[in-house]
Amino acid sequence: MDETVSNEQLRALAATGGVRAVRIIGVGDSFMVMIMTTAGEKTLFESEGKRPREWKRLETVLGYLRDGLGLAKATIEFDRWTPKQRNLK
Repeated sequence: MDETVSNEQLRALAATGGVRAVRIIGVGDSFMVMIMTTAGEKTLFESEGKRPREWKRLETVLGYLRDGLGLAKATIEFDRWTPKQRNLK
């Protein structure tokens, strides 16, 4: 089962070297973040913990990871990214 991580937990993991890898995944018209930690893979969730945190712009995700958390490497998967869905909502 996929585990979740909050922004605060991710910040602590990043500060202590607990992040092994980062995946940015494009799904629909948004991007979400998966974190590989020493305890396994986790999905970054909103602070309320009800759903995955999503970004509409890739550069915003990259800024969050690099400038906000000090994580400068990630792989990007965008085979399911369909930005035109934004216009259908």
